[in-house]
Amino acid sequence: MITALLLGSVAARAAGPGRSPPVRSVFSLSGLRAQDTAYEMELGRLMRAGHYAEAETLAEKLIALAPEFPTGYYILACTQATQGKTEAALENLNRSAQHGFTLAQLAERDPSLASLRKHADWRKTLRAMATAAPFKPEVRQGTPLLVTNRVARVMESNTAFNGNAGVLQSLFVFPDNGGKDRLPVSGQGQAGDSICRWYKEGTAAGLYGDLYDNRDGHHSALNLNSYPQLTPVEYAPEAATNGISRGLQTQLFFNRITIGNASLANVAGAGWRSMPRLAYPDGRAMMLLYLQYAGNHLYIYPEHNDYDPGHNGQGGGHGDVFCGNCPYVLISQGSSGSDQAFLNSVACTLAAFRPDVKEFLATRGALMPAVQMLLRSSCKPVATNEDYLTGKAHPVVFDGSKLDTARMVQRAHDMTLSVLPPQIALKVMDEDKAVAGQDYFSPRASEILYETPAAIGRVVRSTQYEHRMVVSAGESRDFMDKPLTYHWRVLRGNASRIQIKPINKSGSMVELTVPYHERFAAEPGSAMEGNRVDIGAFVSNGTYFSAPAFVSFFYLDNEKRVYGPKQEILSVQYSGGATPGNYVDPMVDTPKDWLDVYHYDGTGRLTGWTRTLNGEKQDFTAEGKLIVARDASGTPTETKAVMYGVKPISKDKVIVDTIIAR
Repeated sequence: MITALLLGSVAARAAGPGRSPPVRSVFSLSGLRAQDTAYEMELGRLMRAGHYAEAETLAEKLIALAPEFPTGYYILACTQATQGKTEAALENLNRSAQHGFTLAQLAERDPSLASLRKHADWRKTLRAMATAAPFKPEVRQGTPLLVTNRVARVMESNTAFNGNAGVLQSLFVFPDNGGKDRLPVSGQGQAGDSICRWYKEGTAAGLYGDLYDNRDGHHSALNLNSYPQLTPVEYAPEAATNGISRGLQTQLFFNRITIGNASLANVAGAGWRSMPRLAYPDGRAMMLLYLQYAGNHLYIYPEHNDYDPGHNGQGGGHGDVFCGNCPYVLISQGSSGSDQAFLNSVACTLAAFRPDVKEFLATRGALMPAVQMLLRSSCKPVATNEDYLTGKAHPVVFDGSKLDTARMVQRAHDMTLSVLPPQIALKVMDEDKAVAGQDYFSPRASEILYETPAAIGRVVRSTQYEHRMVVSAGESRDFMDKPLTYHWRVLRGNASRIQIKPINKSGSMVELTVPYHERFAAEPGSAMEGNRVDIGAFVSNGTYFSAPAFVSFFYLDNEKRVYGPKQEILSVQYSGGATPGNYVDPMVDTPKDWLDVYHYDGTGRLTGWTRTLNGEKQDFTAEGKLIVARDASGTPTETKAVMYGVKPISKDKVIVDTIIAR
């Protein structure tokens, strides 16, 4: 079967020596990468489910999509080998080597290629892989466009492509005096008056050279008459045709300070969601959002039905359905237009920084973290430093009526180079690892949702009562080398049950122990409920706190768990597939429809469990093997390995499928 190593190795590919890729628009390249990844994920699902003929057809489509990529030929060979098509499989393995597939060791241990290993040409094929020139990611250069008419136009000529990251970058330069004579802000009340006064004095940076990227076809566009220096992004037709100009921004970076928005949502089918909820279950997308954040970009998106009181659509909404929290975007409470208050606050704050401070922060990738800190610490409910270290400053979704733009602007202007906000960086040092097929039952490889420097996300699949994680903030930094203090807080969840234990003197490293959480209110007495625990991490240099970093644990609402007095799992009722159940994002979890009841011996040792599925009972060992025969004393004498794939039950719904080893 195709291994996780192969399915995760999308990066090592592009045209090698003597192999020219098809001529494509630069704007098609990031979408091609995303489509290629989606094909590979579906191929993995088909192979795990044993649908080899369907997988073969899809592998051929993958090759047609990107014939210069080697992985399609390798996967096609795997599908053919499992069907006994030996000669065709060997031919495609050799074609994969010719296109730069070099993972000979993977081929040697890949079970789906077992039928080829006795073939006379097997070793020759492995040698071809081992000696092949590896695929190198395609790189396109761009020439920066001189902005002369207050429009930053995204075109083929000024857009570069980095095949390693699979992202585009549009490049712009601005003339020294192309708009600095205009005041940066018109209107905006007290905040705007202060900015204009400071700008005339030469102490406010303004917005000249900064970009505004609207990604909803001007459905909810910032009024640029209020910001005469801000330059709008305009997309050439070939960019728009390739989907570069709309929705969640994960494909395109700019070499300038950028704010943007997309007042859009997916509203049809099982995949309904806001734009940011597309990213949270996707580790690569979250890393791209972090790189945007560290690259002086900040986008605002409405939550649109993802954060409204209720449950399963009853009572007006589904509650909080976000599986994580992060500082990389701003999410506004409401739908179209709710992002406007945030666009105005952020634009004003960027204009208010002192010129040297803004330049210093931007060159170090710390500008948007500073903006996030200012926005959160200046909100009306946040009156003190201690308030900033609570959940009221760091919800996953923000209410625009609680913004205090005048306060943000004043505090931005008060910053000087002598002391600036520090930057926090997190790293997971150790954690409990769940065993698939034993601690949880899912085709998904792990409990990891994403792991980035300011946001770590886990979905709790394991039936173990507690999840333990050791996290370090030791790589955090202060730009003036001021000493840092470290602060860890439960922002959301039952703080009396969650343990945060410092394991070094400075408190930069802690051990988190988080027990199982059933659905709970976001705040005591709140009508908003959800299934996510957020732990916040902050560093302080004595003057400023950093922007937040988050460690989030998401619990599955489609499970009903019962634990015993010693926190041992007694039973789990799974639902949400063919049977009704509580809503869980299908990008986070594939539903199941069975009941597991666990058994223990007299010493409390787990001996296995009984599963009731479709009215029939199955017994499993503690290691997750299906018991197919016992002796007279009841001791298992024959067991079979079990894998978990997926199968469709309707046009837009799949469930976990139990696959018994032959």
